[in-house]
Amino acid sequence: MKKYVADDSIFELLFVYRLLFEGAHTIEDIQDEFLHESQTISAEKILSCIKALKKYGVKVEAFKLDTTVSYRVSRQGYSEIKFSKEELRILSDVKKLLVARKNYDSIQSAIKFLYKVAFFVKDTDKRQDVTDFGYFSTLNWFMITKLKEHCKNKDIIVLDYITPEGKGRYITFHADNLELNPKSNRLYLNGVYKEKSEYLLASLPVDRIFMIKKVIKKQTPFDIRMKVITYKISKKMYESIKLEKEERVLQVQKKFVTIQRIVENEFKTVQKLLTYCPQLYYVSDDKIRNILIEKLEILKENYEKTQYN
Repeated sequence: MKKYVADDSIFELLFVYRLLFEGAHTIEDIQDEFLHESQTISAEKILSCIKALKKYGVKVEAFKLDTTVSYRVSRQGYSEIKFSKEELRILSDVKKLLVARKNYDSIQSAIKFLYKVAFFVKDTDKRQDVTDFGYFSTLNWFMITKLKEHCKNKDIIVLDYITPEGKGRYITFHADNLELNPKSNRLYLNGVYKEKSEYLLASLPVDRIFMIKKVIKKQTPFDIRMKVITYKISKKMYESIKLEKEERVLQVQKKFVTIQRIVENEFKTVQKLLTYCPQLYYVSDDKIRNILIEKLEILKENYEKTQYN
């Protein structure tokens, strides 16, 4: 395969190649397959990919069935993809872009896709380069698919979890969602678990989950006996702090970060939020917000007194 022009186009080219190698597809069929991957492609771009494949020596046949034109790669002779060093570099860059988007679904789709592409790569070393996705290649994606379903249903499950000390531990966990940590690009399972008499928000690294042991209860709404608040601070402030066990990130924006917190102790929560001032921009709970305003006004009055005395 010769050098292809646009960095992101190499995925489109290989995707079309795989589809046509597997069997006959119309333009509409190919567009539908791209939609399954949450991507769109124009008919003109598909025809451009087919033209490029022919240029690179791939035998693409076109034939009519009724009034519809279908395309397929000829099975005569061995079909192989040969990557240049430049193309492997492009693939590496595209993988980094996918990780930067913080969407683990896209990463999972890309891994599945590249494993299928690797089937057509004869060179063993280059096949390894094609399928290598670093940290994400070490994850159990079959289990992640199961975790995703449990999060969707809000199931309570038992996890066989490996602690940082390397010891096995069973954790009963109410699954909420999966997300990539905005700082480490590590995939976490978010939810709630009970520690003695406390309900705690928790984010478990997926790579430490050995297996899903069993399902305790399916489709269970979260128990709102826990008081949960959200607050928003500057991104600059967020990058300088370490989240506590009661907290987890909900959203990272260009200038702000939204954090969720379980209020186990109101005084402790207020004290914590005061440390973020003046870079604290929003608090969802009226009572805590009013306490903060009151304390800030007292601090302001005390400061003014010391200035005038």
